[in-house]
Amino acid sequence: MYLTTPGVVYRRSFLAAGFTIAQYRRLAAEHLLVRRGIVVHREATPALRTAASLGGALTCASAAEHFGLWLRNTPSALHLSFTGGRPGRSASGIIRHRRFGDRPLAADPLLPLAEVCAHALACLPPNDSVALVESAVVLHSLSVSAVHALLGHRHGAGALSALKEVRGDAGSILEVHLRRVLDSMGLRYETQRLIPGVGRVDFLVEGFLIIETDGWQWHGNREQWRRDMDRDAASLKDGYVSLHFRAEQVWKAPEYVRTSITSAFERFRWLLRNN
Repeated sequence: MYLTTPGVVYRRSFLAAGFTIAQYRRLAAEHLLVRRGIVVHREATPALRTAASLGGALTCASAAEHFGLWLRNTPSALHLSFTGGRPGRSASGIIRHRRFGDRPLAADPLLPLAEVCAHALACLPPNDSVALVESAVVLHSLSVSAVHALLGHRHGAGALSALKEVRGDAGSILEVHLRRVLDSMGLRYETQRLIPGVGRVDFLVEGFLIIETDGWQWHGNREQWRRDMDRDAASLKDGYVSLHFRAEQVWKAPEYVRTSITSAFERFRWLLRNN
């Protein structure tokens, strides 16, 4: 019943459930006693072990892995929340997050999903925070209003502005990042648009430009890449223009992405003028 999965057991809760001190000691011997009264599964992640040993709870980017949220890079610092805002003992490499409403921590070294997302919006760059919260909505059906209620006006316009970009219709972190590029360019687009004879595409921009964020380079699947090429040929026959962007282009060369999109529009206008 206890520690059948990589998690944490608190002595008080264990005994309250009817187990004995002898059973608790056997559990502690089999797993990891990281702090007085706190046992962590021997296969728990280092982040979870550290959170439990410090008497804190994972939040923000450090909780992303446990919820399966979209995050491009694992943070070098550990994002933790503590009762009263301070760890149980001195620790370096910790980013401290104050709990919303100063509620005490539950007997769990992982904050609730809505609070994790609220901390991310107040802490991470928009590209990262919007994607993280978007995945919480897509994968866990999190209500945006639940996150908004936590933020209120305490964390300023930046967090609330990023939250407004969460739509719950993206299929991947790449789509979220490309969507933000299109928004910055002031373009009209549809996501996950079904085009007869072509199939479902990631983006249809201004009614003619198909943009995909997949392909062989992204999925590592040659057969998928071949299907994409067939789709491009079919879309071209119907008057569409297609662009494909790899992950590293979206993440490391956003100006190249913008330039490519602008060039596609210029080419389309030239064709309209000369035909």
